[in-house]
Amino acid sequence: MSANPALVEYIRLHLTEHGEEALREQLASEGIAPEEIDAAFAQLLSSRRKRPRGRAAIFGILAGISLIAAGAYFSFDKTGKTSSEPPVQSALSAPDETAGIVKDGDATLFTGHYGYMVKLPANYQAISDFQDPQKTLEVAYLYPTGTDPTNFIHEGLYGQLGILRIEAVPRRTRGGVIGIDEIKTIAKARLGAERSVYKERSAVYNGFPAYIIQSSQPFAYARAYLIGQKVCYTITAGTDNALLAKILETFVEVSPRDEPGE
Repeated sequence: MSANPALVEYIRLHLTEHGEEALREQLASEGIAPEEIDAAFAQLLSSRRKRPRGRAAIFGILAGISLIAAGAYFSFDKTGKTSSEPPVQSALSAPDETAGIVKDGDATLFTGHYGYMVKLPANYQAISDFQDPQKTLEVAYLYPTGTDPTNFIHEGLYGQLGILRIEAVPRRTRGGVIGIDEIKTIAKARLGAERSVYKERSAVYNGFPAYIIQSSQPFAYARAYLIGQKVCYTITAGTDNALLAKILETFVEVSPRDEPGE
């Protein structure tokens, strides 16, 4: 069987630190089928025989890190266990809050670095920045005017405060191009590891294949995965409600690109 490119990137990122045996046990406990694990390790071994050097190798690793941070993967903490917290755990470092925001009549539009655009609800602001030196992982927060930025790291407050987070990373990795099927596989494995009680639905928004989950236990959150032309988007909210629906319904790509830092 062909290897899941997202799974290959995950193994590539953690193999040196945790070792093959520990990784295999971890992935199996999270519901990944043994044949999928075997295929991913085989693909990784094959790619290492012709591993790119220098800048290309660094970018490939960062792409894997970005995919995890975007919510497609679990993250290991220092004990080797999976963490249910999102890897992005710090508020943005005081970027210009007007950057990426434009007015179109009565509408306020936010444009991201990867060429996407979304209509902001009334009285909302947005900030965006890259979270890695290579400018691969873009993280944006949409929030009511006056919101304390220190609340951005607390997903449990998103529903109460009306905060949403958008994470964007390139679809293309060293292991292949990430699609909606790969996203669903890894998302469901993560939910299984969390022992989540959740609802799921698939949809299409403005041409984007989408997979949306609403978790109620052990903690409440909503997460929407969108597959763009060149980029994977993850939108996290407190609940799958009218606010999230409005963001999904107005989310478009106006100049899609996947080169970091453009």
